Amino acid sequence: MLTVIPGETETSVVCSYEELQDWQTRLIARGEQGDIEPLRCEPGQGVGKTWRYAATFRTDVLKGARLLLQRRPYHWVEFHHVSLRPGLRTKVEVTAPAPTLMTFGPEIMRVIQSAETQTNLFLDLDTGQLLTPPEELRALFSEPYGRRNAWEQQADPRALKMRAWLRSSGANLMVSGAPGSEELEVREAESLAPRISVNGERVPVAFDQADADFLVARVGLMREPGRNSPNQRWIARESARFDSELNARQDSFCFRTREGTVGLLQILNAENNPPGVRVRYKLLQPRLQPSVAAAGEEVPPPPGYQRGQPVSLPPGYERGREVPLPPAYTP
Repeated sequence: MLTVIPGETETSVVCSYEELQDWQTRLIARGEQGDIEPLRCEPGQGVGKTWRYAATFRTDVLKGARLLLQRRPYHWVEFHHVSLRPGLRTKVEVTAPAPTLMTFGPEIMRVIQSAETQTNLFLDLDTGQLLTPPEELRALFSEPYGRRNAWEQQADPRALKMRAWLRSSGANLMVSGAPGSEELEVREAESLAPRISVNGERVPVAFDQADADFLVARVGLMREPGRNSPNQRWIARESARFDSELNARQDSFCFRTREGTVGLLQILNAENNPPGVRVRYKLLQPRLQPSVAAAGEEVPPPPGYQRGQPVSLPPGYERGREVPLPPAYTP
């Protein structure tokens, strides 16, 4: 969203955008003479994933120019051995923290059952376990969403009971809604329906083609674990639906649990026997890097072996004796 506030001498421009972790954002104008820097600007500020940026330009130079919101990633570096005493010279070292390359773990498929089945009603995204709350809480969770949400708003004791069980058990997802219009209720986690640009058009992220590094950037829009208050309510509802804005089906969502686990989930279909919703998801995990000795680097000996220690021969083998070839083997 872009808002222009014109004035006789100065014109202010305010725009909204999605904040990305470790990315820099700025607003400039581009005219016939090149880029036009703003007279002043307000740093980006916002709540959640929506942020605002404001910049003020001279009105006369802004006429006929295009407004551009520019973004680029930045990288952190560390300075070591910096002298804090005047006149004391030190050898400063500048290092860049090693990036953690990410990949997706194995695909996990589960069926979360509807409330009437009384079993396997919740999914713990961190562990992949299906969970069933105690009988008293099953009755509370089967209440309509609007009523339960009102309990949350009023800090009703029933809501506090449900929340205590959710946090102690690790449950994150449950099925709500009437048959034929089932939704997933996200509890103690945050969800986001990400989009990407393909040939200049915005489209939903496809579960099978999703890139792990892209997901890392997306979850930068979510809260870091531990920053929310103990009484923060985490409730959202997601469903596989047709997105009229994108003219496409939106069924995949990235998530971050209270424990900090990040992944991508796809709502596949409703099930009838037993009734519920089938989902599949995969979690982000560090990509293991093979340990390769650099050229000329000495390879350490195997565990339990000391350098220079004589190697014992296998039983029945005499030094210098020719080793027979395996049967039917021709060199």
